[in-house]
Amino acid sequence: MSHDATISIDGVMIRPRRRDLTAEERLEVIRAQCDSSLKYHTWALKRMPSIPEQAEHVREVENGRRAVAMWLAYVEGADDVDSALSAVDAIIQRYEAAPDWQGWEPGNCSFCGERPVAAWFQGPTFRTFVRSSAEVRSGEAWLACAICLSLVEADDREGLAQRGARRPAGWASEGAEAITREMHNEQFWRPRDRG
Repeated sequence: MSHDATISIDGVMIRPRRRDLTAEERLEVIRAQCDSSLKYHTWALKRMPSIPEQAEHVREVENGRRAVAMWLAYVEGADDVDSALSAVDAIIQRYEAAPDWQGWEPGNCSFCGERPVAAWFQGPTFRTFVRSSAEVRSGEAWLACAICLSLVEADDREGLAQRGARRPAGWASEGAEAITREMHNEQFWRPRDRG
C-alpha cells in the first residue's frame, strides 16, 4: 500500500498521511509500485508450471506485466503511446535479466505492511503456515513478518491491530486501529477461529 493511497474499509476512508507530495515524489511512488509489480509478475511467470491448464492464467499474468511495463515506460520518459510501446519489451527483458527478482518473495505483511515476510498462513482457515511462498498450496494466504507471526502465535489480537494501525506506509489516522482490528477479525481471525 503506498503512503499516498486512500482506501475504504466498510465505508470508512483512511486518508494518506501526506497530501503535499511533489510531482517528483508522486512519480517515485508510481515507479516503486511498477518496480514491485514487475518483479512479482516476473517471479510468478518463472514459477508457473508450463502445463496446458495454466495457459490462460499465464496469459493474464503476462498481459498484466505488459500493462505495468507500459506505465513504467511513461515514468521513465515516454511521451506518447508509440514511444511507450517501443519500450515495453526492453523493460520486460531488463526485469528478466535482473538478478534481484530471483531471491525476491512477493508481498508485504498482511497485518502491518512490513517486509520481509516470514510466514504464509494458508486459507481458508489460516491455521497453518509455511515459510516460503513456493510452499503455499492454497488459493489464499495471509502473510506475516516475524513480529506479526509471533503476535499471531501469542493470539495477541490487540497487538496486531495496534501494529497494523501504524503501518509504515502512513495509515495512521483517527479510527485506524478500530478499522484495522475489524479487518483482521473479519478476514483472518473469524475464519481461523471457525477452522
